[in-house]
Amino acid sequence: MPVLTPSRPLDPDGPSLITKAKAAALLSVNERTVERMIEDGRLAVRRVGPLVRIDVADLDRAVSIGARTNGGAA
Repeated sequence: MPVLTPSRPLDPDGPSLITKAKAAALLSVNERTVERMIEDGRLAVRRVGPLVRIDVADLDRAVSIGARTNGGAA
């Protein structure tokens, strides 16, 4: 699975809202890491009824900000 980076965004024809598990897979991190990103405000979520979804644009933005503040590490 490709890693989401500022230079390798998701397929523009793909879904715009993804699960925490999908976000974790794209970032090559544990789902708990994505949950911490949500808890500390680095990543916004959308609620679809009882479901929590992450907008791909928000995920891309969080990765871009992380890359700039962590010296290139996402």
